[in-house]
Amino acid sequence: MMAENIVFKELGDINEFERQIKIGDSLGLNIIGPVYRSWHPSNSLSKRVVTSIKLKNISTLDLLLQSQSIISQYEMVTVRQVYYILVSRQTINNNLNEYRRVIRVLKNGRLAGLIKFDSIIDDTREAEKTPSWESIEDILNAAIDQFRSFWWRDQPYHVEVWLEKRALRRIFYPITNGYDVYLCTGGGYQSWSEVWAARARFLARKGSDLKILYFGDLDPSGKDMPRDIRDRFKTLGFNVDVIEVALTKNDIMEYDLPTNPSKKKDSRQDWYTNKYGINYAVELDALPPKILSEKIRDAIEAECDLDLLWAKKVNDNIRREFWRKWILNQ
Repeated sequence: MMAENIVFKELGDINEFERQIKIGDSLGLNIIGPVYRSWHPSNSLSKRVVTSIKLKNISTLDLLLQSQSIISQYEMVTVRQVYYILVSRQTINNNLNEYRRVIRVLKNGRLAGLIKFDSIIDDTREAEKTPSWESIEDILNAAIDQFRSFWWRDQPYHVEVWLEKRALRRIFYPITNGYDVYLCTGGGYQSWSEVWAARARFLARKGSDLKILYFGDLDPSGKDMPRDIRDRFKTLGFNVDVIEVALTKNDIMEYDLPTNPSKKKDSRQDWYTNKYGINYAVELDALPPKILSEKIRDAIEAECDLDLLWAKKVNDNIRREFWRKWILNQ
């Protein structure tokens, strides 16, 4: 019985796995994960008539191979990031039908074991539970691992990163956490509850200049959110410097990012067009993950004394090793 369970965990559905092997052999596809539903991606082009050189026509198999290539370059990406990279490479058109097609390919690819499930992330949905432990030693080890002094105590600024797109949290958090910086994610405009919670953090850093590094879409609402954040904190008696890191108009030109029509019904459309001289929108997801990660790091490092920050990190490591020897005799 144990052997059957192991096989199931590694291979998925045995019958579907065997079918996928045959499909993979015929198409040159490698299985890299458990197979729950076999899939034969078509190598045929669409039957539609291509009447414009701007209209792309790519087979489902080629779309899968291109998506696999993109995913292999990153530890984790969102579906939208894969889509926008494909658009930037001029592999597919920038429209809703192609986006839905990418969704189908990534879904079928994962179920067929051709794409690792863990490589595609979605932080718009999550499950939570209090951690469980096998022993007191395990929880003590975890507590020691999690110990961290306040690295920013002696820094001239209190810095936080605020992100409009919750779906990108798992890309941002490992970076912000590595610098001991708060990451505040939203699904659009921040709520008063989140602003009030930030007020408590700001009060604890009384005397420090307050800075928020903002990342959001380039569209009427996304470019208005920094103003909204400033106004909310001003109402509570705080002057906060909100630095717009991304997206900017320069990003669009420098990285040749795909654009979408901005929402004409947005009440801020006229203000947006007059200020930025554009009538299109670009999502933060369109920025290649590597570039986005570099922007996060550069923005944080520009606001701190790195030598002081890393000295605290080294000192924390020394203290952890001491506690392991003293408490756990490890």
